[in-house]
Amino acid sequence: ASISPASLRTLLNEIIIHDRRKIVEFGCGISTVHMSKLFDEIGEGHLFFVESNADWLEKVITLVENEGVDRSRYTPIHAHMKKTKIDQKSVQWYDNEAIEEKLDGAVDMVFVDGPVGHGRAEDTLARFPALPFMYSYLEEDYVVFLDDVRREDESRIANMWSERYELAYS
Repeated sequence: ASISPASLRTLLNEIIIHDRRKIVEFGCGISTVHMSKLFDEIGEGHLFFVESNADWLEKVITLVENEGVDRSRYTPIHAHMKKTKIDQKSVQWYDNEAIEEKLDGAVDMVFVDGPVGHGRAEDTLARFPALPFMYSYLEEDYVVFLDDVRREDESRIANMWSERYELAYS
């Protein structure tokens, strides 16, 4: 399902109010179009968006291009899913090397809306690796958004991140 209008509004407000200028988004879609377009409109900022499905990634790139967004405002990253070990648990996560190859320095916002994090037992906590992976890339002043936090797995992930990184979340 697509991001809710309220969640999208929260992301865009965060970019404007807190001057977020370098974002990594896991899973792409309508939020990708709006965030990259906002960066284009304000004349600064860069969005790195990570997607495992090459066909979907191409569709989203086309949507962004159709909005006339300058190519300097975004970097699409195709990263296949790979088994990754986190906290003695093996999970499917994006290919870190594919992401690291494209990332350029520290980021001040992360939006986690992928990979698919529900429906199959092997997808339990599928989005957990996002923060452990991104932690060394984060600016001192950063924010992380986890979509679908009302679902059981995402709620557990938020609690785990909160404990491990001493974060507050709402």
